[in-house]
Amino acid sequence: MKSRISVFLVVLMLLPAALVFSGGKKQTDEYSREVFKGTNKTTVRLALPGNDYDQKKFGSIIQEYVNETGNSVELIYVVAGGGWGGYFSKLQSMIAAGESPDMFRVAIEGFQIFYSRGLLEPIDPFFDKYPAQRAILQDQHPRLLAPFRVDGKLYGLGFDWNNIVTHVNLNILKEAGLSLPPSNWNYDTFLDYAKKMTFTRADGTKVFGTAIPDFYFATSCWLFNNGASILNDNWTKSTINSPESVEVFQFLQDLIYKYEVAPRPPVDANNLFINDQVGMQYAGRWLLRGYEDSGFSAVDVVPVPTNKTPVQIFGSGIFPIMKSAKNKEAAFLLACKLASAHSQGTILENSAISSSIEVMDNMARTATFPKNTILYRQAADIARAVESPPDYAEIQAVFDRAMSKILSNEASAKAALDVCAKEIDDILAYNK
Repeated sequence: MKSRISVFLVVLMLLPAALVFSGGKKQTDEYSREVFKGTNKTTVRLALPGNDYDQKKFGSIIQEYVNETGNSVELIYVVAGGGWGGYFSKLQSMIAAGESPDMFRVAIEGFQIFYSRGLLEPIDPFFDKYPAQRAILQDQHPRLLAPFRVDGKLYGLGFDWNNIVTHVNLNILKEAGLSLPPSNWNYDTFLDYAKKMTFTRADGTKVFGTAIPDFYFATSCWLFNNGASILNDNWTKSTINSPESVEVFQFLQDLIYKYEVAPRPPVDANNLFINDQVGMQYAGRWLLRGYEDSGFSAVDVVPVPTNKTPVQIFGSGIFPIMKSAKNKEAAFLLACKLASAHSQGTILENSAISSSIEVMDNMARTATFPKNTILYRQAADIARAVESPPDYAEIQAVFDRAMSKILSNEASAKAALDVCAKEIDDILAYNK
């Protein structure tokens, strides 16, 4: 049964947003629109991915805003494949075609794309006209907000964020006769766990101790924990082939081919995890809703293993206002509404972590799944932002190619990363 549910969820997530969330909305091949009609002539046009949040709950907050202000809101659900990169590309196409929204959903990975092109409106002046909204700003976690403050100007209020932790399958942990790993574990301890959680059951089912953190965000966390990174501090040069970085990638390759504690690609890590065939995988809070929908609760979380210095990573999101917006003040008030503790507590639930300190603190006190939920709150105080230059989409594509070669054993980590570093440096130099 678990397997059937998991496959259904994967298929659902891959469907275009306009098909998944189509109830009563005006649709095109590229967009699904929903209008919340107010009593005055002001309309705020908000673009966002179609499957980011529970749309009934998101819609309930939009309706509250409409009731409070009289402004109408047009939600534009952008239908785009290719994850954040595809969504950002579609947004840029909308802007180029003169169909720019007043505000839009953006993750940290795409913020610099729009900021560097001078498309965003700083929001600081609006607080002078609407001083009551400063209470919302004061509830924002400053570390999570920092990437959106440039040259002393703030370009949005935080909505949600995620980090990377180790998700541990408690069923496999019990089969291996192990307790939950310690929070300060290193590579040696991690490898010991991975080996003991790798075995073949009596029915012939192969169980692997770990999956590989094979995507940019998750791998970046492993790099940070080894004193390494994909880029230098000011994002002007690649450091992905540094000795510290090569050490991480080679370790990940060795987990598959030397130690044989991880499955060979291609791998659907989450499906294997839910079906008790992978003991550990690496993600943030976004997987929890899928676990619950699948009826899977045998999971707890611990930090990513540290080889040198423990570092958390974060990626956060905002709803910035376009310079071209016709109704900037109305858009600002909507951004404040979405940033409020009430709104984030209503919409986010267990799909992400709130940027509101109030909501985070409440989550840490009351959440029971997973038991170690406190990790998410603690990470906010020490986390480092994922590296997200204006060339993020191109750099991610280069990273993905190198990772594919490493994990398929087509090249050593050093050889693949030397090529990767050169390609990234070429991108940075070309777009300087």
